[in-house]
Amino acid sequence: MVGVCVTEYRNGEVLSITQRDFQFNIVACVQAINAEIEIPADILYGGKALICGKSVLTLINKSTPVNKIADISWLVDTGSQVPVVIQTSDTLKMTFPQPGLYFGKLVANPGLSCTDTTSIEIVVTPELEGSMSITGDSCLWDPFTFAATVNRDPAALTSITWNYKTAFPDFGATTQYAYKALGVYTPSFTATDTFGCERTITQVLDWFPLPDPISFVHDPDMGCLPVFAQFVNTSSPITSEYNLEWTFGDGSTGSGTIPTHTYTTPGSFDVGLTITSPLNCKQSLLSNDLILTRFPVEADFSYTPETRITEDNPLVTFMNQSKNGEVFHWTIPGLYTNSSPYTSFSFPDIGIFPVILEVSNAAGCYDSIVRFVEIEPVYRIYAPTAFSPNFDGFNDGFRLLTSRGLENIEFQVFDRWGNLVFETADDEVEWDGTRNGEPLDPGIYVWQLNYVDYWGETKQHQGEVQVIR
Repeated sequence: MVGVCVTEYRNGEVLSITQRDFQFNIVACVQAINAEIEIPADILYGGKALICGKSVLTLINKSTPVNKIADISWLVDTGSQVPVVIQTSDTLKMTFPQPGLYFGKLVANPGLSCTDTTSIEIVVTPELEGSMSITGDSCLWDPFTFAATVNRDPAALTSITWNYKTAFPDFGATTQYAYKALGVYTPSFTATDTFGCERTITQVLDWFPLPDPISFVHDPDMGCLPVFAQFVNTSSPITSEYNLEWTFGDGSTGSGTIPTHTYTTPGSFDVGLTITSPLNCKQSLLSNDLILTRFPVEADFSYTPETRITEDNPLVTFMNQSKNGEVFHWTIPGLYTNSSPYTSFSFPDIGIFPVILEVSNAAGCYDSIVRFVEIEPVYRIYAPTAFSPNFDGFNDGFRLLTSRGLENIEFQVFDRWGNLVFETADDEVEWDGTRNGEPLDPGIYVWQLNYVDYWGETKQHQGEVQVIR
């Protein structure tokens, strides 16, 4: 008979006292029985079985010789008055109600004369628990600060290992990390105590920061109504989970990454973009006076005088009658340019002249018009009233003088009785006062001029001339 007394201390204070008496009966066995327990390597700790928290204890019977062992018994003291006894399996599996030091034994062939017993100590540690705190703004691109908290004294910890780096092995160890891409992340840390017990804590982190900066492009900048404009978001990065809302400055709104809008009123419009992340973070950009629109330009003008502008009075006044114009440019090719709304010009010669008016506005709207101004000639007929065909070299001939050359002329002279005495189709030929080479009597003769003018009309002029001898 052997008595055993076990006293458990913690920090110098007695926690428990256990007393046991053991009786040893010595008999002669044909072959010795060897009771042996196999402790799995992952829970073997200094010859003891180490159970982390509420983990399951697994012990394996390895008693020998197997053919001489009829039965086994597992006895584990759980701290109650009646120990746990398991006799039905070669493998013991059990959990413990609380942390502490437990004692167990394996009896091979219990109750028989040839038997053997082996003992084991079981260390059950407190459940390793922890939590993670994350400090940072999921709307920004700044790094996050991660802090680990576990229910162990710092001296009882060996390390805190993060899923992307190892932090300092301190209680409440913190670390920083900056993610590179948007998404949902599951940062975690694994705490390991001095017993080798581990606990992994994982937390979900939604990281959808706002683009910095917000930006977009558009086309066109300006135009004539109606103006079809397209806007393209260039803010990055974003995903389909981001919400993009647009304001177009005329009371209309849009959404999406490539919205379009048709402007139907003139003005200068501010365009705004607001981006909302999946976490309801918001940021806005307002571009002032981004789109300029104007009504289409209609070029038009009139001029005075409207008809029969002659070379005697070639000054023409041009009156601008354009609609929605802001910039004007007059051109008479090769002769004149001007940028006033109204202008006038004195034409230097007869002819048909193109007058061009180009009109535009601040939105780039453009139109032009061409009108033709005709400057007509003035025909003046100069006719002497008398001549003396006496062949003295002075006033010997009679012909008409004109301000312009005449075409298709017919010049005739008649006597007082209406008889034709002279006729020519050449305005350079003179009448010498004869008919068929015979001198005519002095007196009054009638002349008549027929010709085709600038406009193709046949004209006739008449007068009298005196022949003096």
